[in-house]
Amino acid sequence: MKSFTIFLFATALLSACDIECDECFTPPPDFAFRIVDRQSGINLIDSETYNADSISLSYFENETEKNVALEFVTNQYDEKIIHAGELGWIAAKGITDYYLNLGHADTDTLQLDIREMSDKCCTWFELKYFFINSKTAQYDWDTYTYLIEK
Repeated sequence: MKSFTIFLFATALLSACDIECDECFTPPPDFAFRIVDRQSGINLIDSETYNADSISLSYFENETEKNVALEFVTNQYDEKIIHAGELGWIAAKGITDYYLNLGHADTDTLQLDIREMSDKCCTWFELKYFFINSKTAQYDWDTYTYLIEK
């Protein structure tokens, strides 16, 4: 009888580990950029070195060039930043190379790898790497933006 009770207790304990959990989902990271002068830190969209109307972000999918939707917003420091909300979703499909066109003569190369991860209950997206012009992207925690230095 004692061994049967231990067996029931062990079975109950092990089955407690298989408790159903609530599903959870964390979307890919959001991307925002500030284009700044390398020496002074001045925002080059605000100073009109670059015109927001001539800035685009593109990539190739099945040999077809496509654009990432960009939004130009003003941050809490009254600076114009580039918001690319769908970039994380596109990168999660396995597309790693992007081209930030800042006008006719200036293009930056962005390379990023985002992978969808999951366990029994949750799905999330992990940023494996992010390079801007072959250098690790620099994140500014004060403005929540990646810096593109010129």
